[in-house]
Amino acid sequence: MRLESEQVFLMSTKDDLNELQNWIVTWLCRELTLKKGELSFTENLLTYGIDSVAAIMLVGDLEDRLKVRLPPTLLWDHPTVQSLMDRLAEILREQPQSAAATTPSRSIDSMGIEEARNLLEKLDELSDAEVDALLARLSQD
Repeated sequence: MRLESEQVFLMSTKDDLNELQNWIVTWLCRELTLKKGELSFTENLLTYGIDSVAAIMLVGDLEDRLKVRLPPTLLWDHPTVQSLMDRLAEILREQPQSAAATTPSRSIDSMGIEEARNLLEKLDELSDAEVDALLARLSQD
């Protein structure tokens, strides 16, 4: 589910990163039914009950928002808001400005073998209900 105020933008300043952080916090609070003050930037998001479906959805929404390809395991590898923001800042610094605005998401055909294996492992961990919920939400977008 996308936020209505969503815009695609490039991360070129600290203000842009702050805006992205606010967007992530809003997204997480909505999905986890938390108030903004209840979400700690240093607490593991598993503590708040994030599941694999929500994690994959957040990565997908971030890819749409930032127009960059992100690893499907991003949230599992960086499970706090702070570590997620640190990694996103690194990824965005590595992106050429023009490519960040125009790079489409890769298809599974262009994934590296290790990345594809990691994705399949995560998908194997999903229950049938989680897969159905993820597919239903993705088809709405």
